[in-house]
Amino acid sequence: MTLRNVTTKEKVLIHLLDYYPIRGKYQQPIGITQEGMAESIGSKQNTISYSVRNLVKEGLLNEETSRIKGKTQRRKGYFLSDRGVEKARKLLKDIYQSSVKVVMNGNEKTILVKEVNKYLNTNFTIIEILNKIEDGVLKGKVKSSKAEGTNYLHDMPEPSAKRSSFLDQLKELINKGNNTILVEGDPGSGKTTLFTSYAEDILDETALFYFKIEAWHTERHLWEHLANFLSGNGKHKLTSYLEANKEITREEAISTVKMDLEMLTDAVLMFEDIDEKPYFINPLCDFISEIKDTDRVNFLLSGSSGFCTVKKRKKMGARVLRLGYENCDNPMFEIVAQYFGLKESCEAILDIVLENNLTPEEHLALSYMSIHRYPIEKKEVCRLEAINMNLLINLLKTPLISLTIDEKPLVHPFVRKRLVGRLPQETRVALHEVAARYYEDIPARTTLEDIELLHHLSGLKDKESLNFYLNQLADNIILSGHSRSLINVMEDLVKRKWLNMDEDPAPNLWLAEAYRTIGEDTLALQRYNIALDHTEHAGVITRARNGLGKIKEKKGMYSNAIKEYEKALESVKTIEEHSEIFMGKTYYLLARAQDKTGERRSSKRNILKAIDSLKVEKEHSMLTSSYFLLAKLEREAGNTDEALTAFKKGMESWHDIEETYNRVGGLHEIGAFYKVIRDLSNAEDFLKETIETCEQLGYRKLKGSALLTLTENYLEKGEYDKAVETAKEAVLIFSMLDAEEERAYSHALLGQAYTKLDKIDEAEDNLTKAISIYQKIGSSYPLGLSYFSMAKLQEKKGNKEGIANNFRKSLLSFSSSGAKRMIEQLQREMKTIPLSM
Repeated sequence: MTLRNVTTKEKVLIHLLDYYPIRGKYQQPIGITQEGMAESIGSKQNTISYSVRNLVKEGLLNEETSRIKGKTQRRKGYFLSDRGVEKARKLLKDIYQSSVKVVMNGNEKTILVKEVNKYLNTNFTIIEILNKIEDGVLKGKVKSSKAEGTNYLHDMPEPSAKRSSFLDQLKELINKGNNTILVEGDPGSGKTTLFTSYAEDILDETALFYFKIEAWHTERHLWEHLANFLSGNGKHKLTSYLEANKEITREEAISTVKMDLEMLTDAVLMFEDIDEKPYFINPLCDFISEIKDTDRVNFLLSGSSGFCTVKKRKKMGARVLRLGYENCDNPMFEIVAQYFGLKESCEAILDIVLENNLTPEEHLALSYMSIHRYPIEKKEVCRLEAINMNLLINLLKTPLISLTIDEKPLVHPFVRKRLVGRLPQETRVALHEVAARYYEDIPARTTLEDIELLHHLSGLKDKESLNFYLNQLADNIILSGHSRSLINVMEDLVKRKWLNMDEDPAPNLWLAEAYRTIGEDTLALQRYNIALDHTEHAGVITRARNGLGKIKEKKGMYSNAIKEYEKALESVKTIEEHSEIFMGKTYYLLARAQDKTGERRSSKRNILKAIDSLKVEKEHSMLTSSYFLLAKLEREAGNTDEALTAFKKGMESWHDIEETYNRVGGLHEIGAFYKVIRDLSNAEDFLKETIETCEQLGYRKLKGSALLTLTENYLEKGEYDKAVETAKEAVLIFSMLDAEEERAYSHALLGQAYTKLDKIDEAEDNLTKAISIYQKIGSSYPLGLSYFSMAKLQEKKGNKEGIANNFRKSLLSFSSSGAKRMIEQLQREMKTIPLSM
C-alpha cells in the first residue's frame, strides 16, 4: 500500500501520541500547545487551531489549561482521549506499513515508511518523515535533524532526594578508566539509588540506557530494549535484525549491537538486578567482553553479592563496587522503620508495616500495583473502588513506593515480593482479574501488552477466556518473536495445575507452534500430537498437520511431510472462516515438498490451486513464491514461454508486497529464477542487489541465503574462485547465526567449488563437514546430495571403494527422504560406473 497524503488533523493525533503518557504532570512541555504543534508539524498556527477544534468536537482530544515549561502564564494544552489514542495508534500503524519511494544519489528504492530511518541511517521522527515526502517520494540527500544522545530509561525510578553515599566511589572508578563496574549489594542496599543518582548527573552529557531485569524477561526483551535505545539514537541495525528474525542468535545479536555502538559517540548502559535472571549474565558477559576495549561506552551492572563469577569478571574486565551497611542490617529496613516511627530495623519490619500501618484501602492499592509486572498509570490505580488520587499521593510519600521517570507508581521490588507472597489466593485471583480487564481495554495493544493480558488471565481459573485470547493473540506473539514469553505463560499454568495440557487442544497447538519457532522440534512434535488427539476442530487440525509437515520437511523427510500436508488439506476443506488463506498456504507447502521429491506434475497441479486461493486473500508474499515455483516447474518441463508468463505474474505480485523484508526476499527469488532459466547475468545482478540491500538493512540470514544462490550461480558460470569467495562468506554468516542446515549447505557448495578447482584436500574437508552436520541434524535429502558430491570427488581421486561407498550412502539417504527423482538419477549414474556396486 503506497503512502497516501496525511492530513494536518492526522498529524496532530500522531504528534500528541508521544505526550499521552505524561498527562497529569505539574508542568507540561510546549509540544501539547497549538504553538508547539505548529512548530513540530510545520503548519501555520491558524491551520492547527482549526484542526484541534474539530478533533475536540469529535471527542478525540481533551482540552486542559496547564503550566507550560518556560512560559509564565497557563496555556491551553491538548491530550488524546482514549478514543484518540486508539485512532492515533491505528493511523500510525497504517502509515508505518505503507510504502514510499526513497531516491538517494540517483538510486530509487521502494521501502516501508517504518524502514526509512534504517535505510538512511537517520533518526527522523515520524512527523519529520511525513513532512519530507511529496507524492509518495522522499528525495535528496537528507540528514537527521535530531541530535544523538537520546536516553532510554525503561521504568527507571525518579532520582531520590537522598543521594547515594557511594556515588563518589563510583565516579572515581569510572574516571580511572574502568568502563565496566559491577555494583554488588543485597536487596534494599541502595543499588537503585546509586544508579539513579549517577544518571541524574550525566543525563545531559551522554546517551543513557537503563534496563531493570525482571524474572519473567526472556533474552529477546534485553535485545529489544537495547534496540529501542539504539534506534532512538539513529542506529537501526539491531532493530532491523530483530524484525527479520523470529528466533535470535546471541552471537548475531551481539555482533549487530557492536556495529550500532561503534557508530555512537558516547553511551552509558545500565543493567540492574542481573541476578533476578541469572541466565542474562552470560549474554551480557559475552556482549561486554566483545566491546570492552572502547572508551566510548561504559557499563554498570548490579546484583546481589557474588552475582558474577571471578572468571566472568575477568572476561569483562570489570571492577566491583560493594555496597555495605554500617549502622543497620539494611538501609531499606531503617528507612521504613523511621518513616513509620517503629524501633525495629530488620526484615520483619515490612511484615509489621503491611499488617498494621496501612489502611485497608492503602493495602489494596499497593497490592494491585504489586500484582502488575510493569508500572501502570496512577489513574488506573484510582479506578479501584475506594481508591482516590489523594490516597495514592499519600502512599507515594512512603518509602514503600516511588515514581518512575515518566511518573508511574513503582512499588519497591523488595516490598512487591513480600506483599504478593502474603496475599490470600482469592485476593490474588481477584486482582489478576482487574489487571486482565485493564490490559483487555487498552486500545491497539502492543505485543508486550498482549503477553501481559495472557499472564493475568493465567492467574485466573477462567479457561474459556484464556482459550479465547490464546486463539486471538498467540499467532501474533509468535510472529513477533516472543515465543519464549508465550511458553513461559503456558508452562506456568501447567506447573500450577490450572490447566490440563494433556487434554486441551488450543494451548497444546500454540505451545507446539512456539516450540517449533525456537527450534525445539521434539517438544513441538509432542504438543502437536496431543492437540490432534483431543480435537475435531478443523482449524486446529490444519495448523497442527502443517506444523508437523514443516518439521519433517526440515529434517529432509519429504514423503512424510507430504502425507501431513495431504491430511491438512482434508481438514482445511471444512474450515468456514479464512478458509482460502489456509487452503492457499497448505497447497503451497504441499507443492514445495512434492517438487523436492521430483513429483513435478503433482507439484504443478497443487501450486496452481495455491495461487487461486492466495489471489483471493491477496497474500502477495506467498503468492510471489508460488508463481516463482510454478515458473521453475514450467522451465524444468521445457515450457519456456509458460515459465516466463508465471515469472512475470510473480514479479507483479512482488511489487505489491508491503513488508520490506519480504520484498528483499523476493529479490532473492527473482535472482534464483533467472539462474533456473540460465540467464546467469541477470541472476547475478538481482542477487548482488539482494546482498547489498540486506547489508544496508541488517538482514543477515537473508544475505547468507542470497550468497548461497550466488555461489550456485558462479558454479554454473564456471567462475569457481568467485564461488569459493561467496561460499566462505556464507559459512561465516551461518556459523555466527548458529544456523546448522544453512552452514552445512555452505560447506557443501564450498566443497563443490574446490573440487572444480582440483583442490582436493579443501574439497574433502568441506564435504566432510557438510556430511557431519547433516548427520547430526538428521536431514536426509541434503545428506544424500553431499554423499553424491563426495562420490564425484572420490572419482577424481581414483578411489573406487570411496566412490562405491558414498554412492551407497547417497542412495540410502535419498530413499529415506522419498526423493524419487534423485534416486532415479543416482541409479543412472551408478550404471555408468564400471564397478560391482
